[in-house]
Amino acid sequence: MNAQTQTAPRRMLPIGIENFEEMVTKNFWYADKTLLIKDLLDNQAKVRLITRPRRFGKTLNMSMLQCFFDCTMDSQALFKDLAISKAGDEYLAHMNQYPVIFLSLKEAKKLTFEESITAMMQEFKKEYKRHDYLLTSDKTNGYFKQIAQTVIDRTPNDEVKSGALYLLCDALYQHWGKKVIILLDEYDVPLESSYSADDSYYRKMVDYLRGMMGAALKTNNSLEFAVITGCLRISKESIFTGLNNFAVNTILNNQLSPYFGLTNDEVTAGLKEYGLLEHENLVQNWYNGYLFGNTRVYNPWSVIQFISDMSNGEQPYDLAYWANTSSNDIVRTFFNKAGENSKAQIETLLNGGTLIKSLRLSLTYDEIYGNPENLWDILFFTGYLTMKQKDMKIENNIPVPGTSWLELEIPNLEVKAIYLLKFKQWFSDTIENVLHEQLYQALFSGDTLAMTKELNGMLIETVSFIDSAENFYHGFMVGVLSSLSKMKYFVKSNRETGKGRCDIIVYSSTNKSYAAILELKVCKEQKELAASCDEALAQIERNNYQAELESMLFTKENIHKFGIAFCGKECAVRMGV
Repeated sequence: MNAQTQTAPRRMLPIGIENFEEMVTKNFWYADKTLLIKDLLDNQAKVRLITRPRRFGKTLNMSMLQCFFDCTMDSQALFKDLAISKAGDEYLAHMNQYPVIFLSLKEAKKLTFEESITAMMQEFKKEYKRHDYLLTSDKTNGYFKQIAQTVIDRTPNDEVKSGALYLLCDALYQHWGKKVIILLDEYDVPLESSYSADDSYYRKMVDYLRGMMGAALKTNNSLEFAVITGCLRISKESIFTGLNNFAVNTILNNQLSPYFGLTNDEVTAGLKEYGLLEHENLVQNWYNGYLFGNTRVYNPWSVIQFISDMSNGEQPYDLAYWANTSSNDIVRTFFNKAGENSKAQIETLLNGGTLIKSLRLSLTYDEIYGNPENLWDILFFTGYLTMKQKDMKIENNIPVPGTSWLELEIPNLEVKAIYLLKFKQWFSDTIENVLHEQLYQALFSGDTLAMTKELNGMLIETVSFIDSAENFYHGFMVGVLSSLSKMKYFVKSNRETGKGRCDIIVYSSTNKSYAAILELKVCKEQKELAASCDEALAQIERNNYQAELESMLFTKENIHKFGIAFCGKECAVRMGV
């Protein structure tokens, strides 16, 4: 049964839904991740940091934890049909038994330190208001009530800003007589935005977060446990100084690996429910490939978006849903900072190869961006690379510290599309910033042998990975010719003229002395290059591409026609009469 003929789905699709209560009560499609609760209780640490790429379900899981543990809620109906309800009474005994603080720092991505702190204090304000019963409690002290009123109604001073998390935690303990669970989502967002801005902003943010977290998470007798999520594991010495019982779970760990992202069984069940099983291979190629611990997972954001489009009868225009959820600044930064060797390694990955890298598990932002080699770490932990396998040197049956390595690859077609886009942008920038005088002289004189030599040299020296699609070569040629504007020539692309659209037109902007029509072809074998050039020239004549130039009063003698054919890193050029 295809998407056009199936009946309406039994459940709605959760596009952008990150609130667990809404997810369950409004009957959205939900892949049951509630056994995360069991694993956290079985392997409890005072402070646990969980890092996963963006859009892999961190916020939804944190909302789930709040619903399960929060003593201000009655959650039995939410969990009655989910896996945790069958895990045993020893786990259900924890339901709605703890005061909970749930904060997200994802809105703290601002241009200045002051704006970021203001955004964070808005989150504190919402959480203080959620617990506004503390303002009238006879168990909380007057100092807290005064501070709480400041947080809710006014702009608090620096001391209050730094201590807001600890003060709320302590007051909840006073009121309930139970220790508090702290859930802190997207903790690294303010660090990333501050480092991207300037050093002073970054230093202030490190100091603020160190103070806030140190007060609330270190030697806090009111704390039951804390769960922190983010994309990156920032060095403990940076903001988690002094935390003793501090456990980290990254995409390298087996524990918790099935709870972030969709497993193969969950994707199959979702496609089956919406009558889309026929697209299973396509979904696998585009959105699978991530290895978290020993668990293969799909990108949940993209899978849900794909199912939504297809079940509504839409043919997706662009399958790279995850690519469109942010600016992909990380990949852009990589290309800006990486040397030629790193770019060559990216070309290896784009050709389906792998790289062997020894990665550091935690870094400060100074270290990440200070050394281009460390950017491989950030590409890996944020989901732009995945591990094919991991290993460690063993001597006398004992792992040797510092010798672990990963074999890295691009996880799927969606992420490959991001690299291709950024790579082509870098490639275009590279060729546009060079004045190709010898090529231009050959173009103006009609020396096709010299043109061929220059273009082949650029293809070989500038890039070793070539997307064989015609649009790549078209972009390449437009970039190569773009500097002609400095010589008072116009370069027009895909112009409608005569009976169709020619690939590129070049003409003088000051007089009618020179114009050129360039038609491009791509062939599969080098032996076809000459014939493809002839076909390009025939197309120019057949479709009368010179019509626009003639209408601008360029004479026949001043209009030059070139057929250019590409095959991999080789090209050939022929000129028409």
